[in-house]
Amino acid sequence: MSDKGRYDQKFAPITDLPKINSSLAECAKVLAPAVVWTRNQEQRIESRAGSWSPGDRIIAVAYTGAAKDTSGIPLPREVNAIYVNFTLPHTTVFFRTTFLGLDRKRGLLFTGPTEMFEVQRREAFRLRMSDSYGVHAQFSYPVGTPAQTRKVVDISSGGLAFIVPTEAIHKFVPGQQLGRLDFQLRSREFKTLAEIRHTSGWPPWEKVQDGLKVGVRFSSLTAEESNFIAVFVLEESRKIFTSRF
Repeated sequence: MSDKGRYDQKFAPITDLPKINSSLAECAKVLAPAVVWTRNQEQRIESRAGSWSPGDRIIAVAYTGAAKDTSGIPLPREVNAIYVNFTLPHTTVFFRTTFLGLDRKRGLLFTGPTEMFEVQRREAFRLRMSDSYGVHAQFSYPVGTPAQTRKVVDISSGGLAFIVPTEAIHKFVPGQQLGRLDFQLRSREFKTLAEIRHTSGWPPWEKVQDGLKVGVRFSSLTAEESNFIAVFVLEESRKIFTSRF
């Protein structure tokens, strides 16, 4: 996994061991939410971080199942066959690791990584939307004008961004209300009020597309709707990480 050409701003690599150790220590201290999964996604365990032992470089994940030994846990023992992510308030970290076994007091044991990837969190964890998702936003702006449909290029539980023609970008003023915004994820429809937060071009790590981006913040989603989007974003990010590394 040393080919830096594969990395982009989505997953920023960390190879500095003191920083990795510090991050794992923080995960263990706050009992960070954890997900353990295999490449084919057939096995998945949701839990929390357990202890971190920097001396022998073993990270534990809490286990509350009925298995008494490793034979009862369906995780492969091959080197770097397991993927783990921990979610902290300010970042989400991902890494590949090797399953070492089960300790009834400490939990599931894994080798401490020598390379880790993190996604810095802003107001909410963001997912870039490729064309394969086919997600579009529909809205009327200014309010009362005919509805327009725009391709969504990123989304989080707090908002999304869509593309508008370059010549129309001046019409989207940060701070103004967009009005009602409609979009669909996994066949579920969302309808929310939204506020324009920013307009921007394309950073160097993103594929340049025709037009410019408009970022909006949701202002009337329910807590359950926000959680649905947050789960979608994190699950899709795990898939992306697995496919790349």
